[in-house]
Parts: sequence; structure tokens; C-alpha cells
Amino acid sequence: MHDDKLIATRVATRFAAIQLPSGPTLALLTKAAKGIKGGFTIEALEGAVVALGWSIKTQPVAVPLNGEQFGSIIHRSSGLPTKGWNGGQTKGEALYNLMTGEEAADLLPLIQKEVKEVGPSGPSDVEIGAVYVTGLGTGTHEWAQRSMLSATRAWLGMQGWTITTSKGDVTFTNKMSYTGRIEELKDSAPEKVWTFLYKSGLKEAATAFLASFGEDVVQNAIKPADPRKLIGTGTCPCCFMNVKMLRTQTIMRHGWAVHGNRQRGAYHNSWHSGPCFGVGYQPFELSPKGTEEFLAQVVKPALVGAKKNLARLKARPDVIRISTGKGLMDFKEIPKDTTVRRYTSNGYVSEYEYYLGLETSDAERQVSSIEEEIEALTHRIQHWKLLPLPGTAV
Repeated sequence: MHDDKLIATRVATRFAAIQLPSGPTLALLTKAAKGIKGGFTIEALEGAVVALGWSIKTQPVAVPLNGEQFGSIIHRSSGLPTKGWNGGQTKGEALYNLMTGEEAADLLPLIQKEVKEVGPSGPSDVEIGAVYVTGLGTGTHEWAQRSMLSATRAWLGMQGWTITTSKGDVTFTNKMSYTGRIEELKDSAPEKVWTFLYKSGLKEAATAFLASFGEDVVQNAIKPADPRKLIGTGTCPCCFMNVKMLRTQTIMRHGWAVHGNRQRGAYHNSWHSGPCFGVGYQPFELSPKGTEEFLAQVVKPALVGAKKNLARLKARPDVIRISTGKGLMDFKEIPKDTTVRRYTSNGYVSEYEYYLGLETSDAERQVSSIEEEIEALTHRIQHWKLLPLPGTAV
């Protein structure tokens, strides 16, 4: 019998009388049966793996860090000025950070309090959240002839999982951004997990498992017990989300967010962003006016500003201002004549050239994104027609 058919037959036989899994697990298996990849919660993944007769276990994993990640993690945990670490972009490349001799000597003992020093092979007993380092010390950079802090390698202890099937196993953790921030699996799942599962027969196994219950049973379990009613809602003419309406058939306040610290005693440390421009307009089903004014008053002026910013960067300004990430109004100024250098995949460049390249690329992407938005909104306006509101009879 063909391998795929054999997998399906075994799964259908094994789980003919199994209890129906949770809705999120069934939703994941339904996508898997179609060959779809995407984010997931670990609970849904665990349920799917166990339901198919495989196994999954948790264990701490030491994840290698590059210089930017190492410095950013130490900075966030301690407040020490260690964000500028370079190097360590490839497996065999050491971490290092250029600075004056006095700063290096002062910072070394402070950093040592924040990390656990281990041997060259890395930590053997991993603790989640701990930062491990080998070869931490001071030295002199050969090219710049400046005293520096350096390290051979660094790791972060993270929660990890290992999935085992008849095809072998795969160990994974959450993804990590270039600044060492952990990304949720539901937002950014590791590609290697899907590759391994599909090679292990995930699609065929999920198809057979779901078939043992019947499509109606599975779909009813996936749907929320109390789905959101569409009556009294409309499409926002700006963000095009489905939003509740006021009795005047205008869009309610939405699209705002609260940032900062809202815990007790933390007054003046939080702020609102938003709301959406579409608040107060009629839904798009009834009128394109909100979209027209959004295009004229917000999007087109934003393109003008984005193009001016791109032109300014291409003219190579004397100073570049970059956000330090500490707050909305905290910036660092980098002059064109800076002597500080950074390592890139193309070799050493000045800090000015490094950030000029990043800022220019971001500005070009912003211009392109706004131009695409203008095209999309213009198309919507030109092809607008009166439509029934969601939840109403056609």
C-alpha cells in the first residue's frame, strides 16, 4: 500500500473512537489537511500532535545570540549601555563591542553580574531566561586600536519543545527578533516545524483523523459557541474592518490602543494612539465619503512627507537621528564624520553609513507602501456601489 494511504488507514483505525479535541486543535488540523502553514498556539499544536499518535515534550533550550541580540537583552534587563554590540552574525564569529578603555573596564564587572559564564560548548544545565556567555573580557580591537568588551559566544535559555514522529524529531523555540525580543508562535511559527511535520505525513494523517468524525461535527466544534452578531455593524471606510455602528448609522470609536504602564500608581506613564480616522463616518456599504476624505486628508499628505524624507536621506544629511527605543522622544544623533564603525555582511562601514542605509531602505519601503495604499483606495472609490449592511437580508 502507498505510504500516504497507509498513514491515513492507520490514523482512521486508531482514532475511530477518540474524544473530539478542542476547537483550536481541530482548526489547526483542518488547515494541515489542506497543506496550509501559519502561526499556532502551543496548546493547539500539542493537541494535534498527541491526537495523531505522535509525542511532544518541553525542555529548556540554549539559543545562540548574535551581538545585537546579546547587547539588547542585557540592556533591557539591567539598563546598562550595552545595546551597540556587533559581530556574531555567523556561527563562528565572536561578539565584540567597541568603546573606550575606561568604559570597558567599568562595564565588565556589571555585565558579569547579569550573565552566567560557561565553557566553549555552552551551558549544560539550561535555565529559562538566563543569559550565558563564554570568553567575556576586555581587549583591544585590531583595526580601530580601541579598548573593547568581547565575548566568544552567548546564549539565551528559552522554553523549547521537541516533536517526535516515526520520521525522527525536531526541536524548536519561539523565534527571536534581531534585538532579542521573543515573538509569539501564533504570530511567527518556525518554518522547520511545518517542514518536519509535513514530511512526517501531517497532511494525510490530519485528513484521515478529521474524516473519522465527519465534516459537520468538526466545523461545529471549530465555530465559537457565541459568534459575534453582524447586525448593527458596518465596514469602516478607512481600515475596512467590521465595526459596530451607532444608532445614527455611523462607525463607532475603534482602532485605538493604550501603550505604556497602566498599573496602579503609574499615572502619566500611558498614552492612547488613534482612534481610526473612519470614526463618525457612514460605513463603506452606504457611502464612500469616509474613504475619499481619508485618502485626501491622510494618505496623500503622508506620501508627500515620505517622499521628502527619502529625498533628505538620499542627499546625505550631516546628522542622522535614530530612535534609541527607550521612549517616544528619545533619539540618538549620528554625525556624518563619526569614527565609530560597524560590522556588516559586506565588511566594516562607518556607523553613519550603516544607519543611513537602514533609514533609506525603510523610507523607500514606506513610499512604496503608501503608493500601493493610494492605488487600492482609489480603486475602491471608483468601483463603489450601494450595498446592504452586514447581517441584513439581501
